[in-house]
Amino acid sequence: LLVLNEPSHEEIAMLQNAEIAHIVDELNVWDAAEEFMLPFIKIPHFQLRLQVWNFENTFKELFHPLAAAEAAMTDACNIMLTSRSVMHLLGLVLFAGNYLNGGTPRGRADGFAIDTLTQIRNVKMSQRGESGSLVDYIAEQMEEAYPSELPALLAPGGDMERIKKAVGPKFSEIQEELRGLRGQVSRMLPRVHALGTEDPVIARHGEILAMCAAEMEELHVRLIKLEDLYETLCVWYHVGDGEKKKSLDEFCMAFQEFLEDLGQAFKALQQRELARRRQNQLTRRSGIRTRSAPVRRQPSQTSL
Repeated sequence: LLVLNEPSHEEIAMLQNAEIAHIVDELNVWDAAEEFMLPFIKIPHFQLRLQVWNFENTFKELFHPLAAAEAAMTDACNIMLTSRSVMHLLGLVLFAGNYLNGGTPRGRADGFAIDTLTQIRNVKMSQRGESGSLVDYIAEQMEEAYPSELPALLAPGGDMERIKKAVGPKFSEIQEELRGLRGQVSRMLPRVHALGTEDPVIARHGEILAMCAAEMEELHVRLIKLEDLYETLCVWYHVGDGEKKKSLDEFCMAFQEFLEDLGQAFKALQQRELARRRQNQLTRRSGIRTRSAPVRRQPSQTSL
């Protein structure tokens, strides 16, 4: 509140002139605002002290979300580069795409655009009266080819949840907010150091500002490394430069949407399997012996 109502240089001059020109006695008293501000502006370097005090009180609130966002984005990039489960999923998506596009030039692809991950939900499939999408097929194949990997990927604390933490913050906004905080410190710190030789209180605050500046410098370096890591990710996924290149937050969003679709498909798969087991139990209890193979579906011949 004090920072928002900090008087300008003109207002300070007006207050000082008014104090000289007016006599204060029992009949002439200052209003509450003037009575508060007159002794306040007499504090040496009160404006700098107020700015430093406000920065120190709000630093953690402003800085920690930026650091947390950087850590989440770095973790998400590493997952998308190194996770075996993610690699297996992408291999299945590529295999299904080549199958659907068989007989066309697109049926022998070595990769696919990242936007494909959010589009495969629209590729419909049906087999023996059951309907679904290509995501359902990939969930079935993933569970069959790599048992237990999909539940681990979708579980709390798994790859999906960790990638989700990177969705929301925009990398450019993190850079801009950090740049603003560093700018504030760079403006205050030289003045604080200069005055600290005469005022031990200001000197202590200079030490606090220096520690804040060091934390921000470390984050700045980590953001540069994150940019390099994302470039490595783009090269690995063959994401080119230009207008079509996604930002880091958009890349994480596409992956997150795909994993959420996959989670819903896996939940539906579990429900179907549970229903099949219950039906088998009822069949055995009724004394009817039947043998039925589990239904395996294939994607319909629709271009991906």
